[in-house]
Amino acid sequence: MPRIDSDATTLTGVAERVRSAGDGRAVSVADILEAIGQRGFGPLILVFALIALSPVGAIPGASIVTAVLITLLSIQLLARRSAPWAPARLRAIRIGRGRLDTAIDRLRPALARIDRVVRSRWRTLAEPPWSAAIPLCCIALSALMIPLALVPWGVVPPSAAMVGLGLGLSARDGLVLAIGHGLAAGAAVFAAFLLL
Repeated sequence: MPRIDSDATTLTGVAERVRSAGDGRAVSVADILEAIGQRGFGPLILVFALIALSPVGAIPGASIVTAVLITLLSIQLLARRSAPWAPARLRAIRIGRGRLDTAIDRLRPALARIDRVVRSRWRTLAEPPWSAAIPLCCIALSALMIPLALVPWGVVPPSAAMVGLGLGLSARDGLVLAIGHGLAAGAAVFAAFLLL
């Protein structure tokens, strides 16, 4: 049986931590916060962006919930909170384990390919003062997700950008952060084209 990578600085590691969260037929936001929260804000932004990007994000309202959660995490990151917080109503939201496992299984091959090229480099972009751009960008992208949720697959560009930003922050990979910021600019152009 292959070893399960539980490192929260890799995409596959984050996916496996989410898979193992909770102990019932559904996984709550509270379960995810407990499983990943101690690893910092980067992995949490990453996991909620991955959920929005996955087939789970197609559930009506799911992308809006993830956008709200990412906004809350980003504000706390800017405020330099030591531990993540979410209100009880959001913590109680649950995702069926079968649906979540299916989404992880579909994404895992692509996640593993990305993990092979991610490493710590260009660390300046992941450290102050440049790191402040990450949560600010995530807040803007989350705001875009709310109107884009009405467009089929509309949340994919901002979600993909936040995956890049969350992964780059978690792994201290400045190149991935730069790609994430580039994807964010593309998502903004995409949103302007659709919404204006």
